[in-house]
Amino acid sequence: MVSRFDDLVRLAHAAPHALVLFDAAYAEFADDDVTDVALRLSNVVVVRTLSKAYGLAGLRIGYALGPPAVIAPLRAAGGPYPVAAPSVRLALARLRQTEEVRAFVATVRAEVAVLRDVLTRAGVASVASQANFVLAR
Repeated sequence: MVSRFDDLVRLAHAAPHALVLFDAAYAEFADDDVTDVALRLSNVVVVRTLSKAYGLAGLRIGYALGPPAVIAPLRAAGGPYPVAAPSVRLALARLRQTEEVRAFVATVRAEVAVLRDVLTRAGVASVASQANFVLAR
């Protein structure tokens, strides 16, 4: 069976000494989440943000997931911009609100479908979206 993530696996295997950074900013809106597949690869790091599905864009906060051998030096080096303790507390609290986030994502996915339908009826082509926006031509 062909995986939706074969390209990621192929890239990681083709460049075993390179670090592959996978931006999963819209993962919550997608049909499938690449995180489980990516975490089985020794040279892939997944970065996630709390600005989209979690509604915390103003905090500019996210996280990285990957092999301990890659994450440990990142933790030791720290980020280029420190995150304030209140922002971290707010982000952790929001991560616990799984039902609210799921409901928000479901609403957005439904609205994306409605918008694509409206665009189609108006004769405007759009691209199927795995995010919280629609690309219309």
